[in-house]
Amino acid sequence: MKKIFITLTLISIITACSTPTKKELIEVQKTDKNVLFIIIDDLKPTLGTYGHPMVKSPNIDKLAAMGVQFNNAHCNFAVCGPSRGSFLTGIRPESLGILNNTTPLQSVLGDKITLPNLFKKNGYETIGLGKTFHDKTEEHEDMKAWDAYYKFETTELGWTGEKRNVTDGVLPWCFWQATEGTDDDQEDGQIAKKAVEIIKTERDKPFFLAVGFKN
Repeated sequence: MKKIFITLTLISIITACSTPTKKELIEVQKTDKNVLFIIIDDLKPTLGTYGHPMVKSPNIDKLAAMGVQFNNAHCNFAVCGPSRGSFLTGIRPESLGILNNTTPLQSVLGDKITLPNLFKKNGYETIGLGKTFHDKTEEHEDMKAWDAYYKFETTELGWTGEKRNVTDGVLPWCFWQATEGTDDDQEDGQIAKKAVEIIKTERDKPFFLAVGFKN
């Protein structure tokens, strides 16, 4: 992550201070980095890297150790749709016009530029996996921002297993489950597998890969 930030800063300085020659432009273009953007639905800082005494998260902890960890970061809205719409456009939820999970992004987006669309306009191949925006329907997505977009479904076996509702029935869809099957039976397992496949594939230009885990 540090390498990405340093590269972007240097490009900004070069652009501001001089008019680059063709050779300089080519050299700058060679520094373009692939961007892996991971979004995890409803994840709090209950992670090893934040000192949680029970949670074991070695891979995320390694990622945090390699980059920059924010210890005073706050959600911009306590509901999924408004929060995602906000940080993927850079616009406050009140200004964007999404304050619930039912307002479609497309009804308020207009000519506003989303994060993946910004990368696409700057020569990146943009790929979305799973839940990036609030993915009920395409109306909740910015489909034009993606060169490729993949959704996955948990298998019938993946939905079986012991379930316990954690809200005393207030939210019937909110439950803890000890599922049957393997990672491949889970939506998130399929998303992770596809992400690894994409990362390992040789490409002619840098990519922006958004990986949205949700279960």
